[in-house]
Amino acid sequence: SSCFLFCALVIAAVMRGWNGARRLASRRFSSSVEPIDVVFVSCGIPGQSMGWLHLHQTLHIPALSSIARVVGVVEPWFLGQGKDAKGSKGFHEFQAATKATHPDIRWTNSISDIPLPAANRRLMYVISPRTPDAPQYFEDAIGRGATHVYLEKPGAPDVVSLVEMQAMAKDCQVSVAVGYNKNVSSYAMKAKQAYEEALAAGHDATMSLFHGNSFQEHQLPEVFERSSEGMFANQLCHELAYVATHLGVTPETLDKVEVDLTRSERRELNGRTDFTRAAVTLKSGKKRVEIVGQRCGADVSRAEVIGAPSQIAYTMAEDAAPPSQLEFYGTPLMGYFRTQWADYLTLKEKVYQAAQPGSTADLRSEGVAGLHEARATLELAALLTDAVSDALEASPGVPLKDLWVP
Repeated sequence: SSCFLFCALVIAAVMRGWNGARRLASRRFSSSVEPIDVVFVSCGIPGQSMGWLHLHQTLHIPALSSIARVVGVVEPWFLGQGKDAKGSKGFHEFQAATKATHPDIRWTNSISDIPLPAANRRLMYVISPRTPDAPQYFEDAIGRGATHVYLEKPGAPDVVSLVEMQAMAKDCQVSVAVGYNKNVSSYAMKAKQAYEEALAAGHDATMSLFHGNSFQEHQLPEVFERSSEGMFANQLCHELAYVATHLGVTPETLDKVEVDLTRSERRELNGRTDFTRAAVTLKSGKKRVEIVGQRCGADVSRAEVIGAPSQIAYTMAEDAAPPSQLEFYGTPLMGYFRTQWADYLTLKEKVYQAAQPGSTADLRSEGVAGLHEARATLELAALLTDAVSDALEASPGVPLKDLWVP
């Protein structure tokens, strides 16, 4: 196989508006740290795209910019056939502003234009395209000398691709982290501790994970198209990665799946079939995990421990104060970027630090997912997609009840 930016005032406003970023920015890093070189693949639309978020944070949050140097941005669409497409105006304004403050960054529409790293120089690729394109960009990055990869979740559209990517990374000795930011989120870690304590005390407890988005009904056809891999492999993959990584619930350890038909719905829109909401309970030994998702409601992630002496609940929005800047180059900041801003930052900081020469950091022990966990996540997603689909087909017309709304 093939071995393979925004001015300072705006940033200050963001930093003032967000305590978590300010705390991270105040950290002191050793002057001896030589930042690793980082190339970003697929920037997308400012305020809306994951690639832009990773690039923006790396350029402007000192906790990241002190340990990672942006050397290249690969934008296949807006620097290629989509140079005049919808969203291109914001991208080109962002690019111009970034060039003015970071003139040494190479901008291109192809990974092949990125120079190979110098001998003994570490090079990380942060890859955030639409999921079906990720495996090819992953292969291309390794072909251009990547030593480390930060791969946006879920990493690939299917398990077969992830298996191939695992083998490729192993053969070429490339370290890979997958962007499951909820694995390091404070709300989820608090819930994990509470759940483990409840089990240890002998309580028949359930971990309940709720993930809501704020899409409107008229947006669902576009959502189905953009998230063609499906709700479990896209929206709910964070929760699946969390239970696989932290609770050890995987297809191999799973004993039973229960589907709540009163909280699950599947639709066909513009030729694509997917869930607008879904609720399942996974049983694995003494562990019970409920996972609930909805497309239209509110941007909220919540973890509850049910069945302990007192019900314990943690909500992501309570843990992460949003940035005060809510618009970037005419585009509103995506809702879940506000609530998960701190977690995206924390995860990249862990990954960048682990890539430093001489680092002995164990990312897995800190909850950072790799390709192995990504594979288990997609296997769970496929299994649950089939389980909910089969249950809905076997018992059509079950009345729906309202999901929890914050």
